[in-house]
Amino acid sequence: MNAIQKKLYKHTMVEIEEYAEKNILITPEIITHEILEAVEDSKKFKELTKAELECVQKELEANLVIHLDKGIAIEESSHQKWFKYKKADLDMTYWERYKEYLKNDKKFSPNIVNKMEDVIDELTDLLGDPTRDVSYSRKGLVIGDVQSGKTANYIGLMNQAADVGYRVIVLLTGTTEDLRKQTQMRVDEGFVGTSSGTSQRIGVGKYGGPSAASGSATTADFKKGNSNVLRITNESLNVPIVFVVKKNASVLKELNSWFKNVYINSNSTESVPLLVIDDESDNASINTKNTDESPTTINGKIREMLSLFDKSSYVGFTATPFANIFIDPDTNDEMFKQDLFPKDYIYSLNAPSNYVSARKLFNKEGEYHYMMKMIDETSENSIACILPFGHKKDTMVEELPDDLCKAINWFFLSNAIMDLRNCPQLHRSMLINVTRFTDIQNDLSDLVNDYTKALQHAIKYCWNLDETDMLKNRYMYELKEQYEAEQYIEDKPTWKDIVSKLHQACTPIVVKTVNAKADDRLNYDSEPNGLRVIAVGGIALSRGLTLEGLVVSYFYRNSKAYDTLMQMGRWFGYRNNYKDLCRIWMTEESNDWYDYISEATDELRYDIKRYHNDGLTPNEFGLRVRTHPDTLIVTAHNKMRDVQKKSVLVTLSGICIETPEIYSDKEKNKKNTIAVNDLINHLNQNDKEIEAFGRENNEGDTTSKVIKYGFKNISSDYIISLLSNITVSPSNINFDTNAIINFIESYSGNELKYWDIAFASGKGTHTQRLTKDISISPVIRDYSVENNGKILKMSKTKKRLGTSSDGKLSLTKEQSDKIRHKVEEELGKKNLAQVDYFRNVKRNPLLTVYFVELKDKNNEVDIDTSINYVGFGIGIPTLSNEKTSCTEYILNKNAMSIEYFENEEEE
Repeated sequence: MNAIQKKLYKHTMVEIEEYAEKNILITPEIITHEILEAVEDSKKFKELTKAELECVQKELEANLVIHLDKGIAIEESSHQKWFKYKKADLDMTYWERYKEYLKNDKKFSPNIVNKMEDVIDELTDLLGDPTRDVSYSRKGLVIGDVQSGKTANYIGLMNQAADVGYRVIVLLTGTTEDLRKQTQMRVDEGFVGTSSGTSQRIGVGKYGGPSAASGSATTADFKKGNSNVLRITNESLNVPIVFVVKKNASVLKELNSWFKNVYINSNSTESVPLLVIDDESDNASINTKNTDESPTTINGKIREMLSLFDKSSYVGFTATPFANIFIDPDTNDEMFKQDLFPKDYIYSLNAPSNYVSARKLFNKEGEYHYMMKMIDETSENSIACILPFGHKKDTMVEELPDDLCKAINWFFLSNAIMDLRNCPQLHRSMLINVTRFTDIQNDLSDLVNDYTKALQHAIKYCWNLDETDMLKNRYMYELKEQYEAEQYIEDKPTWKDIVSKLHQACTPIVVKTVNAKADDRLNYDSEPNGLRVIAVGGIALSRGLTLEGLVVSYFYRNSKAYDTLMQMGRWFGYRNNYKDLCRIWMTEESNDWYDYISEATDELRYDIKRYHNDGLTPNEFGLRVRTHPDTLIVTAHNKMRDVQKKSVLVTLSGICIETPEIYSDKEKNKKNTIAVNDLINHLNQNDKEIEAFGRENNEGDTTSKVIKYGFKNISSDYIISLLSNITVSPSNINFDTNAIINFIESYSGNELKYWDIAFASGKGTHTQRLTKDISISPVIRDYSVENNGKILKMSKTKKRLGTSSDGKLSLTKEQSDKIRHKVEEELGKKNLAQVDYFRNVKRNPLLTVYFVELKDKNNEVDIDTSINYVGFGIGIPTLSNEKTSCTEYILNKNAMSIEYFENEEEE
């Protein structure tokens, strides 16, 4: 954008902030209105062309029309919330200047900053209260998406922690110095406010406010002899101090030693609260030793650090939480105290609406699947021939594969398009990750540099020629051919326009090797006008390190672990103004792997969301991760010592499932009752009349008979609609409404197209009205109270909602008698179980609704026994489609105790 456009952008941002302060959602219409108002009031803005105004509009929309929902927290109910009640009495100066920095320097939408504040308020509330005169050791886990802005969130948490009284903050980065240095720069800008080792104000420091000290610098990790550390005096300990350190045994040993000398020997630990933020907490922090052995060094040093302080809060941040949930929660050795299992809470962050996620990228129906370019492993000079999986460190690389050359071509073309758009993206990057060996990376980097120089040379001497002469050059010919074949470009410029920008846009492109042996480090901050770089590397590119303005990726790696593969994905993130230009070259198999891992990760996060309302802590509920049927593993085997593989039934063939654990919450039961009534009304409106199924003995009472009511031959659409609108406790591990809906929708046979619906009736006194003319008496159930009064467990330890005879509901007497005789003859059983009415039987699947009257009032917990509670049961006959199968999960230690449905006969 030119100078006048930038002024219009800034002016409009100021006006729109008023909307954000009033919590008004920013829309494109609001932005258009404010731009037109500004143009009307200013002669300078009237000079802008229509295209220039549209450019400002698009940039504002990209930054402002973004939505972010709050995350989900699972926490112990005994934790006393404290921060939100104290916030009004605190200055919050660290946080307020961080907000200004995000809006003005980082160009965050005011809406997003406000939503971020809501999230970080919740995270701060989950820490221990540093002002209370009690000892505490809290441990939690925050789960986000790869490259989704976790850094901005944990730096925000640092600022709020400083405001509430935390005086020592340790940020554990990855294992490489490149990542630690990059993180230190961000902390200097977002929290410290001065450039490392200087008094120069940067980032938040430009907005005034209090100082913060740093015990580490961009030039070096923590060492007791560092000048930064030597300047720290007892007096300066009154301000927050942050240490940005690698997960390195010697560094952590020195830091713990320094803490002992400065804090413990001065008897000040009682008044010094510690916050440890563990970035990529599934990497290096996990104890991979057996529980009867001393923990691994880094894990032990982190535990030791926490044990030095009477008040400590540990927060792990990761996008791949598989290893974290597999930590043994029962570890509690004397020397190192508890392991790092997130015993107190797990918080699942949501990504903003403009985030390019795995679920939108790798699924063939995904919004951004157009970005994928499949590597051809069959061509003569494919990467599979040049650097096959399993290659050795002395493999010689003598040429580039054709599709890697195409990827580099596209990086050149995309830079020209971005310049044509006046794209504000300062830095632009390409990633090449095909080997873990540094020597091969260096050789490959030389070849990439040679090709880059050849392209730049061709452009320099050909771009100004007439097209006929220009296209005699093979590089220019291939660039044009590739550009014209590309379909997914918005407002695609002409080839002539592209040529006019190629030389200027691509001359600055450089090639850098990113590994421990590289002399020339990747440093975006050293290029104030923007760095345009092709980064060649392996491990250093595979976790944590952010490639600014990543446009093109070429990826050919064969890691078999979910977490390693996901962390290698640097391509997730925010691509405002150039999403249509982003391209990723990988194999079809890798794409399928990522798609599967994305589904497994989403399922894990969905499980966390389901447990949100159950009053369970991470110490009490079980987590599971779906395994890959063929090649992949969930995480490294030494991180899964305390786990168990188990086949969990996903097929619903020949089974009965129900919800014996019901929420005690009145509103949830009211919502479920409304959903049932809506179902009945919709059926009646579509000429489906409720009917009597006949008279049956009332729950074993041989003298009294009641009429059972329901519907027959109802489309599965009604069942799916009901399941979508009810709320079921995840403690009913087999009654996962999403899984049931997915199964019904994906089943290819005909047996699930039409259902029967039954309303169980009993001898309750709280009449339940079904229609204007029909009412039933609810069933009566004994119960126990679980999870601090949030869950009512029907039939106490029996955990049953229905009875064996409920399998007969919707069947005629002739049908049920026929089934009984068959079971007696074939199985020799006299007493039929509920499931016997569905196994190897031709009938409609059955949905049963249970209105439940509680038997006796529980004196220990205040439970309202005057209302009817709502539960559900489903019975499905044996299905003919042989593809129905089980899915295998890895279960953490808590999940091993959960009774997954295994299709066993009832007692």
